[in-house]
Amino acid sequence: MITTLSKRFRRIADGLTTGQTAVADLRAEIVATEDRLERAKNRPQSKAVALDKARRDLAEAAEIGQTILRVHARAARSGVGGDLLDRVTDARDARALLALVAAPQLLAAFETEASALWGDDLGLTEDEREQELTILHRELFDLELAEEALIRSAAVAGLVIDRRPDAHPAAVLAPDHALPPV
Repeated sequence: MITTLSKRFRRIADGLTTGQTAVADLRAEIVATEDRLERAKNRPQSKAVALDKARRDLAEAAEIGQTILRVHARAARSGVGGDLLDRVTDARDARALLALVAAPQLLAAFETEASALWGDDLGLTEDEREQELTILHRELFDLELAEEALIRSAAVAGLVIDRRPDAHPAAVLAPDHALPPV
């Protein structure tokens, strides 16, 4: 009888160790996936997108600058206008005139800074970021479902494995048939 109990205890202990190890491995994978998700969220936007935006901003500002010059030139022609720079009191006007006369230099300086900042990581477009985040969220949820399946399987075997406090509620509440086989 003692031999039978001893064997039974060893099977339970082995099951507990195996179950806990499997859950621990899965939890390490969950943490790694959460880290990948956080890195994906924090990756910079695409360098190409940033450069396109800078080009558009400069083009829009240069159009405004051209309009400002035209207005001042007409005023000067009619004898009403004075010194062009005296009339530029608004920072937006100064920005527009700067874009008009120095857009290529500003863009070149921006590209130099962008290249230094982005380095080898050219960043993500919004579509790429959304796609990557969707994939990582799905991977994370699948891992959480697998974790829940292991916890429930261990419970059936009489082994208690506590759930993580931040376990996904949808995984915890999922019906058994929605969980992957163990």
